Amino acid sequence: MTSPARRRTQRLIMPTLRFLIEGQRLASVDWSLGGLQVEPYAGALRPGAEFSIPAIGPADGPLMPVGIRARVERLKEGKLAAIFLELDTRAFDVLEAMMLRRRQYLASLAATARAVA
Repeated sequence: MTSPARRRTQRLIMPTLRFLIEGQRLASVDWSLGGLQVEPYAGALRPGAEFSIPAIGPADGPLMPVGIRARVERLKEGKLAAIFLELDTRAFDVLEAMMLRRRQYLASLAATARAVA
């Protein structure tokens, strides 16, 4: 990622999110509408690689299907940092609901989505 002074979006440490990346459920170190950092990561992705995130959700709730395209910016000491290249509407809604801590709205999103096993 970029240095904190150059970031366009504020990073959040809490609430913790889970992301499905290459079949692995990974917990966020920090995240924003512009990207994420997760750990522990031991997969095959390397800096510059583009990948999909098919599901996200709160640490204490279901993973919901979304469409996110991302690119690895950094991989260091088991932490993967990536920027979002594209978010579908549901991904934006889930991230925004988590950012604003709108639990009731998040619950309604989860109820209308088929949870990812």
